[in-house]
Amino acid sequence: MNQFEFLCPKSHSYGEFKQEILVFNDNLREFATRVQYISSLAAHIKIFFEKVYQEICFFWQQLESSKSQLKIND
Repeated sequence: MNQFEFLCPKSHSYGEFKQEILVFNDNLREFATRVQYISSLAAHIKIFFEKVYQEICFFWQQLESSKSQLKIND
């Protein structure tokens, strides 16, 4: 297992295959990775918590926007 596989593991999907869900799944993983990195920076006091909150809100808005554009139901 290389470093990338360790940091970004892939799991199997279940249910009906749809391209939109696959794209959203990738967007969700990217969101989780970004939150993890920015939280780590905050924990090591490289950035302030207010900035972390703003960045996470921005990432969340991007994720919600992608869900709307892909027309994925709840």
